[in-house]
Amino acid sequence: RIPLWLGARGTGSGMEQRQPLPARVEEEVQRGVFSTRLPSSSHLLSPSPHGVGPPQTADETPQKTATDAWDVDMVAQDELLDFEDADEDSPGAGASGSGRTKSTRLLRQKSYIDEAEMAGYEDQKEKLWKLMCTYLPCDVLSLQKSIVQHVEYTLARRRYKRDKGSFYQATAHSVRDRLIERWTDTQQYLSSKDTKRVYYLSLEYLLGRNLQNAMSCLALRNRYSAALEELGYSLEELTEEERDPGLGSGGLGRLASCFLDSLATLNYAAWGYGIRYKYGMFEQRLISNAQAEFPDFWLAQGYPWEVERPDVQYLVKMYGHLEEEEDEEGGMQVDSDGIGAENGSQKGSTLNLNSNATNGVAQQKKKVVWKGGEDVLALGYDIPVPGFHTWNTNNLRLWESKASCEFDLGSFNDGQYYAAIEEKERSEPLTSVLYPCDNNAPGKELRLRQQYFYVSATLQDILRRFKKRPRSLFDLPNKVAIQLNETHP
Repeated sequence: RIPLWLGARGTGSGMEQRQPLPARVEEEVQRGVFSTRLPSSSHLLSPSPHGVGPPQTADETPQKTATDAWDVDMVAQDELLDFEDADEDSPGAGASGSGRTKSTRLLRQKSYIDEAEMAGYEDQKEKLWKLMCTYLPCDVLSLQKSIVQHVEYTLARRRYKRDKGSFYQATAHSVRDRLIERWTDTQQYLSSKDTKRVYYLSLEYLLGRNLQNAMSCLALRNRYSAALEELGYSLEELTEEERDPGLGSGGLGRLASCFLDSLATLNYAAWGYGIRYKYGMFEQRLISNAQAEFPDFWLAQGYPWEVERPDVQYLVKMYGHLEEEEDEEGGMQVDSDGIGAENGSQKGSTLNLNSNATNGVAQQKKKVVWKGGEDVLALGYDIPVPGFHTWNTNNLRLWESKASCEFDLGSFNDGQYYAAIEEKERSEPLTSVLYPCDNNAPGKELRLRQQYFYVSATLQDILRRFKKRPRSLFDLPNKVAIQLNETHP
């Protein structure tokens, strides 16, 4: 078998063509039914339809290779090698096979760079691209170096000490590195094409363990197994070091995770959204021949697959009341197209009531102000979601609740030590427990607050991404599709 992302073997003159789609599917594609799906080839072996020319090697020498998952030209460096040994299902590709053969290096697409972000910085753009213009190597020796470097530099631990926990963490970081470069290119590609995206919301995701799943998606399981075996570890024993994420509990959570995996594999532009719970349902122990339940703090040793996003924070307002006021500073003015332009300082907390409007422009403007209540910050954490044997890597963004005011120094100096952290103690438990007990009024309220919290943060994130380009809100259905997986009983 041929690893799908590396294309055809050898340097023959022909290149395998994609099989034609069934007539019904072709018709649906023409009608835009699959408008949220990335341009893709089911076998990843079709020529590029974008007119960008044949794939080039690193020294710009034309070479017959296959294209990447989005049917744009990927660039191969050096000659095509025997890639069968990289595929986990290939005969003889085990630890003792020829997986140590130097792997082909692929150039990353310069066309994915966001031109708006780099406007006026052409020299720096070229430099930044050249510094990391190739994907990370995946031969056995390179994987070993990557693992040991993470032990020493990321974890700051001694590589000579026999520690399965450290080498699991380092191996996970090594795999994550290769996921993140694909994740980055996927998001750059989506932004450059302004693709319609699917947003899947679920209060639970039963992800399972990520290590072997990610390796299989990248077709690197046998190479990592060979690399670890020479370092004195087995892949199976390191897999046992990984804890299951406490983000889901049952069938609907597993279904949500399967949806994300399928969307990535089928090259759909999709994001998942949920809550980053600190504790799972519970941890079971036997005490005096009876089952006892304890909090499942699955984050105790850290979670190497997630990326904290301190720059992605949104204010979620709860409780409070609304008051109508005269809009003296403009607030949100509605023009003739019904497009809102934010002029006021209370972004996200004001709403205009326009009366006596002529041609859609308000003559007398009033605004509704949200006052009082409780403010909670939503902090984002991202987990890459790889597709199976495709470059497409989607994202799962989970929200953690934070206090808008971490510490009240005035109360602390007055000797009111508990009052100084009261807001922090009230806000952070919001995302502590998956499915809090709801047989009492506070539990019912907490569940409702959880739902409102993650939906509000998610919608703010979706609208921020949508508003990166100047367009009317009437275009929202053309660029955004939202699916809600209601998992609460």
